[in-house]
Amino acid sequence: MNDMRVNTLPSPTWKWLKMNYADVKDVQEAQACSPQVEIPEGSPAVVGRTDAAVYREYRTGVGYDMVKLVDTAGDLAYEVAAEAGQKADKPVVLRMDFDADKSEAIRVVLRAEEGSELTVIMVYRSKKEAAGQAAVQTYLDVKKNAKINLIQIDVLGKGFRFFNDIGGRLEDKGQTDMTNIILGGKEIYEGCSVDLAGRESSLEADIGYFIGNTVKLDMNYEAVHHGKKSECRMDANGVLRDKAEKLFRGTIDFRDGCAGSVGNEKEDVLMFDDGVINRTIPLILCVEEDVEGNHGATIGKLDNDLLFYMESRGIDEQSAYRAIADARLRSLCRKIPDSAIRCRTENYFESGTEECE
Repeated sequence: MNDMRVNTLPSPTWKWLKMNYADVKDVQEAQACSPQVEIPEGSPAVVGRTDAAVYREYRTGVGYDMVKLVDTAGDLAYEVAAEAGQKADKPVVLRMDFDADKSEAIRVVLRAEEGSELTVIMVYRSKKEAAGQAAVQTYLDVKKNAKINLIQIDVLGKGFRFFNDIGGRLEDKGQTDMTNIILGGKEIYEGCSVDLAGRESSLEADIGYFIGNTVKLDMNYEAVHHGKKSECRMDANGVLRDKAEKLFRGTIDFRDGCAGSVGNEKEDVLMFDDGVINRTIPLILCVEEDVEGNHGATIGKLDNDLLFYMESRGIDEQSAYRAIADARLRSLCRKIPDSAIRCRTENYFESGTEECE
């Protein structure tokens, strides 16, 4: 491979804004890598391998070029499944350690059969100063009355280019709760597209990031409503500092036949420094009359009154920003259902290491 076009908006906006997609140059072909799999004792979760061919029809957030990139690794997908009626609510952990100076890729299928529940934590790691290229593609297959809880944590090295791609389909009353914490990497492309195909299906997505220096973060999240009375909530909450650059595309797409559906999208961006670049494009597409779609954004620095209050109590401006950022991250980390991983994630944010007593 050479170049990729990723994170394409489903409906383009003005071309001169340069927000319709991202072009990525000099992408290296990938080799397969394997996760470390941790299954709780007594868990009914089933882990195996699959060719994932049936999932190629799923739309993903990063897009088709991502499929081709992962295909170059030429290996089977890893599948984690909960069979019908089984509650695998204790988290299965997939740790993916990426090597420096390599291009590696992996494909994962998460499957929850009818009436089941599956919880999975995916951790992306490397050495702190490492540089390389990593790609992870995840498919979510949620059957009737089933639920998948997915937590993804990026603590990659400072020089990594990272592609993280999700595509999912939810049947009647299927649910997906997703938490994505982005702390590592140099050039990050995040994409997620979930088809709310079934009646009363629901998606909740919480995205949190803290990036600085000259890190580039490019995101594309889509909730596509096909089922009647389907619901989605997408919240992005992040902190930018130094000369970091971030672009968030958030789309709620109401398709014909999804009467009674509700979609909510919100972004809250705290900017530490004047050198950051923040771009946000919320999008609501609608061909169905009986729906409700809402979006909003809060972007900027700390409120002057709040800053004055904190400084009057001996907290300087930088400490005030850091305290607010820390509170935001810890709020999101509380959603990690594993105390050791939660501790290591918080420590990475505070000190750049995963050491945890």
